[in-house]
Amino acid sequence: MFSKKTLLIFLFLLTGINVFAARYSSSSCTQLNSGTTALPGSTGNQIIRVDLVGTGNNSGQSWNLSSITFSFSNSGNYSSAKLYYGTSTSFSSATLIKTLTNPGSTATFSSFSTTPTASGSSATTISLFLVVDLKSTISCNNDAIDASVSSSGLNIGGNGGANNLTPTSSNPSGNGNVATSATPTISIAASATTICSGTSVTFTPTITNGGSAPTYQWKVNGNNSGTGSTFTSTTLSNNDVVTCVLTSNYVCASTNTANSNSVTMTVDAYPTASISQGSTVNICLQQRPQL
Repeated sequence: MFSKKTLLIFLFLLTGINVFAARYSSSSCTQLNSGTTALPGSTGNQIIRVDLVGTGNNSGQSWNLSSITFSFSNSGNYSSAKLYYGTSTSFSSATLIKTLTNPGSTATFSSFSTTPTASGSSATTISLFLVVDLKSTISCNNDAIDASVSSSGLNIGGNGGANNLTPTSSNPSGNGNVATSATPTISIAASATTICSGTSVTFTPTITNGGSAPTYQWKVNGNNSGTGSTFTSTTLSNNDVVTCVLTSNYVCASTNTANSNSVTMTVDAYPTASISQGSTVNICLQQRPQL
């Protein structure tokens, strides 16, 4: 009776196949963008990760990715599709190996700048990351951002490889979405609304959907008075009304401008006091009367 080891050695000598070599085993897909939103014109939107799993033992032969084909949802929204490769499931260490412009409903990645390859004595997983850039001209319409590995769309070369493979869970559940339109808003608050004449008051805005570079037009009684992200004044008078107009550059803004609430100031003037024995005078809190 031959031992298992003897049989393996005999198989190697008979066939020339290194049964201990790195060898492709299986593949599966993981959704990466479930519940996320992306703006028109945004880049680097991850969709799915495809993990190619191998086995290995005493070094020898290798296996590699020959090609992979993806099917896209709402393919007209993508300006490019990119394939990254790494030996970790973390995208931060992955390398870009192929870019396809205007990928269409299906896109095949092949002829890579660096061919994903596994070899050596230990089991190796090759991770592929599908990433898309969105066209800047698309609408903010909540379209799904999604893709799957096409049926029979995976081709593996080398030891254990085969053509027309379909990964497990080739179309994992979940997807991202294009952002929907939103209305910019602004509200303003003052550091104080009842002051003595000449007191410095700062007005601060709170905004939504302002974009990456919002601009502000501060107004006192409807007259332009400042353009900073905050507004400070020492010259406000009684019953002055402060407002602000927000101009948003948010890509999905339903309108570019928004008007704030109004803040009405109560300003007490310095009193001119003449003080005599037994008299009283009202003065502005924490201010000295002018005698």
